Amino acid sequence: MVAFLDSTDEMPSTAVGLLIAREETLKQAGFKRSMYSYLAALFINSDVIPEEEQANKGKELYDAIRKHHPFLTSHEDIPFAVLLSKQEGDIQERATTMNDYFKDLKGNGFYSSDELQWTSQIMTITNAGYNRKLIENVLNVRDYFKKAGIKVKRPHYMVIGLLGAIGAKDELLQKIVSVYYELEQMKLFKWGYKEMILPIAVQLETKHLIETQTGTTMTVLTSIESILQAQQAAMISTAVIVSASTAANSNGSN
Repeated sequence: MVAFLDSTDEMPSTAVGLLIAREETLKQAGFKRSMYSYLAALFINSDVIPEEEQANKGKELYDAIRKHHPFLTSHEDIPFAVLLSKQEGDIQERATTMNDYFKDLKGNGFYSSDELQWTSQIMTITNAGYNRKLIENVLNVRDYFKKAGIKVKRPHYMVIGLLGAIGAKDELLQKIVSVYYELEQMKLFKWGYKEMILPIAVQLETKHLIETQTGTTMTVLTSIESILQAQQAAMISTAVIVSASTAANSNGSN
């Protein structure tokens, strides 16, 4: 959100007001208010189609996703639904493709989870239609990291899906692995947040790649990067809260 305020030509107070108004538009479309609805509001603009239409299309995609996965779909899916509903392609087809990617990856060793659902959504960045090659790309990325000695866990699914969606080559994957092991030696990661090392390494190494993209592709990739950062921040916050609670309970029992 700081990046949003910094990127607009408006005064901060005006930009905040605009963000609140757009979040209200999402609420009117049927979304429940949460930190994720405000994140989704960052992707609403009136450059191409009216904001109300964007919000309604986002809700249509969200509902279509929920039909496939009623128990997994929650407020955390709102930003992806709003962002991806702006892309070319039929909304119902995109939701079906997401479900097909989900099932294919689950059949190849990925665990059924929120993270897998978000990964299947990321894989429809460039096309609403199914593309078997993307599944092969994602499996190649996962296997490359595993062979390099990285323990692939659910928090890593999204960045693996992103790398698969952009067709990351072995040269880029090797750079990511090198950065991963450099970060692993840092004191911060020796004592915790180990699951964050790979996502951070991916973001550091793909930043230049994203900046070299043009037009819509760059915009969408940058937006997805923002969502990933928000997801990571939420995970870290949860970990801190759990750790603090555990420590407090331990002290209380002594």
